[in-house]
Amino acid sequence: MTASNQKTVTLTASTVATITFATRYNYLVIENLEQTTVSDTMIIYGAEGGVVPTIAGDDCFAVDPGQSIAISNIGPFWWQGGISSAEKGIVANPGTTIKLISAGTPTVSVIGAS
Repeated sequence: MTASNQKTVTLTASTVATITFATRYNYLVIENLEQTTVSDTMIIYGAEGGVVPTIAGDDCFAVDPGQSIAISNIGPFWWQGGISSAEKGIVANPGTTIKLISAGTPTVSVIGAS
């Protein structure tokens, strides 16, 4: 991993937060910065690839307080070839987007890495 970028936010209870980086990263590390005992209200749920996360929902990952998870970015890669990006339906730089939700208001750190 050579380049990295970090964003830290406090989630609003039961509201989907969208965290976007201008750069397309290959990996994301999501860290739940809450240090309280494990509580259902402070678990962070997330999804990517256009999936909207729900609390304890299908196709979501969960991050308990004080824990972190690394995920591979399933978003598209840049296309630099003879066929234009528009013809392939791919944005030249799609950036990196992750969506998160929690029943409570935990603080989360998201790190993008290549």
